[in-house]
Amino acid sequence: MFMLHAFRMAADACALLLIGSSASKLQADDAVETDLKALAGSWTSPGPDGAVFEWEIEGKLLKLTTPKRKYTITLGLDPQAKPHKTIDFKVDEGPEDAKGKTLLGVYKIEGADKITFCAAAGENVRPDKFEQVGEELFLFELTRKK
Repeated sequence: MFMLHAFRMAADACALLLIGSSASKLQADDAVETDLKALAGSWTSPGPDGAVFEWEIEGKLLKLTTPKRKYTITLGLDPQAKPHKTIDFKVDEGPEDAKGKTLLGVYKIEGADKITFCAAAGENVRPDKFEQVGEELFLFELTRKK
């Protein structure tokens, strides 16, 4: 009788854990979808020497065009990360020196018409602030195209 009771208690505990983790996953998925919707659209950001970068985001796909290069990038978001939301930029198509690499970054959505990304130049390094630091951290301040 004790074994049956213990088994039922263990089964109930497992069920509660599964329900809790499923609810957390649903909340995380909802947060990703919410941010992907906010990021969707056409954006521009200033580049070096007065250049303009063009950003097209649809779902998890980013097409980035600079005056000298074009990239197709898959985005990975974690809107629940702390202290900043995190983003991974996986370069699917682009120049050979970038193709296949994943840059780690942080992001913030500032209303409907402004997004800020900060990405690290090195792989496996994620910024912990939003600031341009030489050739190590790159700050992009995007405004929605009107």
